[in-house]
Amino acid sequence: MEYKVNDVFKFRFNESYIENLLVSPYHCFDGQLIVKDKGDGTLLFYDTYYSDSKYFTFEELNKIGTFEFVCNLDDVINCSESDKRYYKKEDIIDLSCQHGYYQWFVKKKTAKRSKEVMLEYITNAIAKDNRKIKNLKDDIERYKETESLINDPNTNLEEIYIPTI
Repeated sequence: MEYKVNDVFKFRFNESYIENLLVSPYHCFDGQLIVKDKGDGTLLFYDTYYSDSKYFTFEELNKIGTFEFVCNLDDVINCSESDKRYYKKEDIIDLSCQHGYYQWFVKKKTAKRSKEVMLEYITNAIAKDNRKIKNLKDDIERYKETESLINDPNTNLEEIYIPTI
């Protein structure tokens, strides 16, 4: 496998490696590795859970798991999760670390806004707001029914329940 500085990989342990352990190897381990130069030309794989303190050689990891290339940090720029409303799924990459506690999203430098993605977002937002409107109209109808019951002189007010606002 070829790799270079700033390559990001997802790493998963082999089942045969995991079955011999007493604890999960994913405890305090993201399985998201960034290739960095040790300073002497040696390339090491740093796990993002501990940033710069937990690293491995390719040879160590290759014996116990598999790699999946994600991106190279030189080919992406930081962005917000909210940018998903503008770009195709393959253009926004979730590099969040510490099992998602620290959010980190990047987008490909070559990414262009997608008309289809933006329209889908707007369509979903309209549908969501229409559901809210329907629910509010239903609430108003229930309040009106309760109001009528309260105004009815034959109603026992002790039996009236007013919904929480």
